[in-house]
Amino acid sequence: MLSSAYISDHMKVHSQGPHHVCELCNKGFTTAAYLRIHAVKDHGLQAPRADRILCKLCSVHCKTPAQLAGHMQTHLGG
Repeated sequence: MLSSAYISDHMKVHSQGPHHVCELCNKGFTTAAYLRIHAVKDHGLQAPRADRILCKLCSVHCKTPAQLAGHMQTHLGG
């Protein structure tokens, strides 16, 4: 027996298509939660908290866009 929440999420596949795309393999998901599960299971990444911004280069979690911009300077040597 499937939960109504699961069925509701699943039906988005048929009506809306994927809106959350994995930046590593371009696989699409209907919810951010499914994308996080995919990142953990298929890519071995640690699941980021929903309120964090993930650095695309090294997977560091930042709290704000400004913090991410500062973090990006470490990749640029600045």
